Amino acid sequence: MNPGVGWGLGFALLATACGGSEDAAGGGGADAAAGGSADAAAGGGAAGASATGGTSATGGTSATGGTSSTGGTTSGGAPGGGGSSGTAGVGGTGGSGAVCGSLPFGAPAACVSCVEAKCCSQMKGCGSDAECVALRTCGGKPGCSSGPCWQQCKVDHAGGLPEMNVFSACMAHECTAECAMPTSLVCGVTIQDAACATCAQAQCCAEMYAASQSSDYWVWTQCYSGCGTDTVCMQKCDADHPAGSALYVTYGNCLLQQCWTACGS
Repeated sequence: MNPGVGWGLGFALLATACGGSEDAAGGGGADAAAGGSADAAAGGGAAGASATGGTSATGGTSATGGTSSTGGTTSGGAPGGGGSSGTAGVGGTGGSGAVCGSLPFGAPAACVSCVEAKCCSQMKGCGSDAECVALRTCGGKPGCSSGPCWQQCKVDHAGGLPEMNVFSACMAHECTAECAMPTSLVCGVTIQDAACATCAQAQCCAEMYAASQSSDYWVWTQCYSGCGTDTVCMQKCDADHPAGSALYVTYGNCLLQQCWTACGS
């Protein structure tokens, strides 16, 4: 999911690799791996808006008062073969968009209009979440839009990642052209393997995007990524976040049924 963005989404979305076990797709048990390096949507600040971070998927956002950032976590395995990876983030400053929040200074008018028209609630979601705002602020500090500083922001404000990801996924899906977002992010949840990703976008995009618009899905991935091979921990994540787990199972089953050959076993 890591192509650079033209009009930078200073944050990134969670990346889900086509991997893990069949069991994962059937029960929420994907090998969710945390911490991939993708500064996928990292590229400058306009597309990233205030609500999420975008996934973050998967650029930078700005608060009404100025800086922004977004983050992503990594989640793992949709049914099929590999691990998972990545997220990234940067921030921007400035802003416009008083009703929904603010976008970085200089964001193209078309991007601002599209985001305000189609992702307003997602922008507000981040703006009303103290940790999401703190994450944006942290990533918007000079020299903190990438690298170790940004990684530390995500550690310090991990609670803000879910709302960031919800917003960035909306922007990537709804305002791809207007905000110069990479098409690899259009379904909200990305897959690293090229062949699997192509099939997933063609066959399971709706299911993947539905997952990306649930903060409980992103909280579930954070929980799952900390379990390692501990199945008791995985089961607890599923029990604590049933909505997020169910959304994963839905798109995982779609991949199993529609993209088995492309995504491998």
